[in-house]
Amino acid sequence: MSYRKKHIHPKIKGLKKKKVFFKKPLFWVCFAMLLCMAAGGALIWLPQFQIKHIEISGNNNTNQEDIRAIARSLGNTTLFSLGKFQIVTKTIFLADTQKINTAILAAFPAIENAEVKKSLFETILITVKERTPYALVCPQERDFTNGCFLLDENGVIFQPQEPAQGNFITILATEHATWALGQGIIEKSTINAISKIQKNLKNNFQIDISQVNVSDPLIVTTSENWKIYFDPNSDIDLQITKMNTLLNNQITKSARKSIQYIYLQYKDRAYYK
Repeated sequence: MSYRKKHIHPKIKGLKKKKVFFKKPLFWVCFAMLLCMAAGGALIWLPQFQIKHIEISGNNNTNQEDIRAIARSLGNTTLFSLGKFQIVTKTIFLADTQKINTAILAAFPAIENAEVKKSLFETILITVKERTPYALVCPQERDFTNGCFLLDENGVIFQPQEPAQGNFITILATEHATWALGQGIIEKSTINAISKIQKNLKNNFQIDISQVNVSDPLIVTTSENWKIYFDPNSDIDLQITKMNTLLNNQITKSARKSIQYIYLQYKDRAYYK
């Protein structure tokens, strides 16, 4: 073997081939990071992904522009804040629909439910369900010509109302200093009991209810100006059955004009005067 081959060839054999830069793992890590940053920037800043439209449906009594103002304000996302300096984006991808939903329900007691969705890349859809008035509720402790509210079927007050307005049952309830719009002030079970009594009297005897005093006993005043006393802690269906028996068998339609009340609180009997 020649001297050249013996001493030079092993050195060449021991040399490693240098990797091309784009084949190194570090390159691909950096490339992936830059790609993610570019994609994130596009989602945040491209005009195609900015909130441009807020569509609202289901509102009849609630001002649409007031709802839209809340959604528009909360649709903005602050990315950075330092004193008065802020970086804000309107990208639909960062809009918090649950936060918008909660704010709408808090701002508008007359709205029972709200559904907020994102549509395509620039539209927020808001569907609201407004509360349906069931009765007028007024405080027992004072003259109920003022301080009354509309009450829904869940016992929630949602709007001040003059007693002379609308054709609603008037419910008298114990007033609390904490009465506030959007608050449930009457138990759902009590509303259900009143509703059962109302439907039974209307369907079977063509008698309307004009007023209900939520107390113990539960006092119902009919449109014929006589009262019915119920025990709110006992089976309301059984008491309605006893009432029906009296009205069908003992109290004629003409006799109803002269009665004052029907007592149903006692389990073993019912009587009238």
